[in-house]
This record gives sequence, C-alpha cells and structure tokens, in this order.
Amino acid sequence: MKKKIVAAFCLAMVMTVGGCSGAGTAAQPESSESQTQPASVSESSSSSDASEENSTQKGTVMETKTVDRRIRKTKRQLRAALVKLIAQKSVQEITVKELADTADINRGTFYIHYRDVYHLIEQTEQDILEEFQQLVRTWTENPQKRNSYRFLIEIFSFFADNSEICIALIGKNGDIRFLEQLKDVVKSPGFREWILAESGIQPQDFAYCYEFIASGCV
Repeated sequence: MKKKIVAAFCLAMVMTVGGCSGAGTAAQPESSESQTQPASVSESSSSSDASEENSTQKGTVMETKTVDRRIRKTKRQLRAALVKLIAQKSVQEITVKELADTADINRGTFYIHYRDVYHLIEQTEQDILEEFQQLVRTWTENPQKRNSYRFLIEIFSFFADNSEICIALIGKNGDIRFLEQLKDVVKSPGFREWILAESGIQPQDFAYCYEFIASGCV
C-alpha cells in the first residue's frame, strides 16, 4: 500500500506544473638568391592569407553569436507578450500587431520568425515539449540514473522555469491539446516501466491510475 501511495505521489508531482619546405631543391650558387626570394615572398603571402582567413572566421563566429542572441531575445519578448495577452483574451482575439506592440518590436520582425499567432504558439509548444521529452528520456532510458527524488527535482525545476508560459498554454484561453501532449510525454514506455517496477502497480491498472491522478492535478 505504501509503495502505491509513493507511486501516486510521484505521478502527481510530475504533472504539477549537443616535410620541410626546401627539401629536394637543387642548390646552385648563381641562382640561389633568386630562388630563395620567391619562397620567402610565398611564405609571407601564405601566412598573411592564413591570418586573414582566421580573422574572417572569428568575425563570422562572433557575428553569428550576436545574431543568435538577438533572435533568442526577440523570441523571449514574444513569448512574454503571448503570456500577457492570453491571460486577457482568447488566442483567436490576439493579433500580430498586439503581440508586436506588447513585445516592443515591429511587425516586420515578427514575420521574420513566425507566419502568424498560431505559428508562434505552435513553435512555443514544440520547444517546450522537445525540452521536456529530453528531460524524461535522460532519466527513463538509463536504469543506472533512475532516482525518483532527483527526477522529481528536475521536473519541478523545469516547470518552475517555464511556469508562466505553461500556465498560459493550459489555461482557459490556451490550447488543451498541449496538456494532452505533456501527459503523453510522461506516459512514455520508459516511464511506465520504471513506475511499474518500483510501485507494484499492476500493468492493467496503470492507465486508470495515471489518468485519475493527472486529471486531478490539472
């Protein structure tokens, strides 16, 4: 009985919310000077080209990092704006202009990243689901790492970091499908096997227990 209670608590908590250069050259006194100079010029030119290439590569990397930071910043602003607007109205009532104004960006910047409001929501949900799936896989696919307490801490931390957007997406103005997708991630075969092994719950009872507890938490 105690094991079943622990398992139920575990499920309830879960749902709360990568060679030398001169070798082989014949040395002739009368022409050694003329042969040496071109080699020196060639080496100098080669060194200069290599230096310029390295500088160009470094500049490209720095520029890419700067662009990436700007993109991440813009997406964070749009996500925050989405959270704020969903708390006030349904998704159908939210316009791109409202999102852009709330995020303090122009509409052109919005369309660089998303087609419309629904595309923003879809991509936001996908980002969260992929990160959550990776977290669950990290714990369920490695038997040596299975530790219920530490797993719950990771789950708590994940939903704490994404609390505002998750609350918005599963709230009254959000997307009910997103909630079902989150539940499906936790209900993965690896997690099911883990819980069955530790709790003593019968396989035929798992689905009923899971749905009851998950629905109650929501």
